[in-house]
Amino acid sequence: MKLKVNTRDPENQQIFRVQNTVAIIIFTVGTAVTIINFLHNPDEKKFIAAVMEPTVMGVFLPVLAILITGFIDSKYTRLLQLAVGYAVAAFTIMDKYDAIFGTGLYILFSIIAFKFGFFRKFTFLKIVLMIGAFYALIITSAQNESTGFKLMRGIDSILYVTVFLVVLYVIYSSEIKEYMTRTKAAEDSVVEMIKHRNVLEKELKVLNRTIREMQKSSDPLDFEAIGITERERDVLMALVVYGDTSKEIAERLQIGYETVKTHLKHIRDKLGVDRREEIIDLCRNNFIKEGNKQ
Repeated sequence: MKLKVNTRDPENQQIFRVQNTVAIIIFTVGTAVTIINFLHNPDEKKFIAAVMEPTVMGVFLPVLAILITGFIDSKYTRLLQLAVGYAVAAFTIMDKYDAIFGTGLYILFSIIAFKFGFFRKFTFLKIVLMIGAFYALIITSAQNESTGFKLMRGIDSILYVTVFLVVLYVIYSSEIKEYMTRTKAAEDSVVEMIKHRNVLEKELKVLNRTIREMQKSSDPLDFEAIGITERERDVLMALVVYGDTSKEIAERLQIGYETVKTHLKHIRDKLGVDRREEIIDLCRNNFIKEGNKQ
């Protein structure tokens, strides 16, 4: 199956590679566990009955779902991959609270969630909820296994995970802080870029509207009403008809280069534009006959 990677975003490429690799590894291990569980079924069981056992189909279907999510580059498939992983971990913990498999899965998918950027927003709240949900699963599972309510039951698993998380944070605290700082800076940069893009889009709309209005008008400008002098008209004709540069206009009209620059400044002021291209567009219809002779 060919990966569909977003080549425009290097970070997204890396995340998708992780998403794909995790899916393949979990599917491979899950399939192996499925086969082992199937072979452990009593010989007298029929094939279909053995396949439909919770320890067989209940393992294979989730890992198959995770495999499928590994080949679709989307934040929704990543969330689905995390949801399936957390669900399997939760069911495993509820089945046996002190089984390392369930705890390990929960920790594994929490690390994957961190890699996917799930904790970039509302970081503290999400971490508290994640740890709280895990502790609640452990306590609930432990109490279900006992005949009566025992306050200390399940505490050993909670202590194990707590120590693991604390040590993990101590070891990687600088990397975690740097990651969060870079993430915040990147988010701020994206926000500024979006604001700048919105401003540019508004300016572009105004410019397009102006261009359309100019294109609709085919009447030549009234140079006399605008205050264009005869010499300025000569400069305009050289610019519009011949496409001369300022130096070429000076040579054509046999006037000084600085004089041409002064005329062009006055023309821009009178027409209310800033660029030579805008002058040409505005005055094109005033020199149609001269242009046809060229």
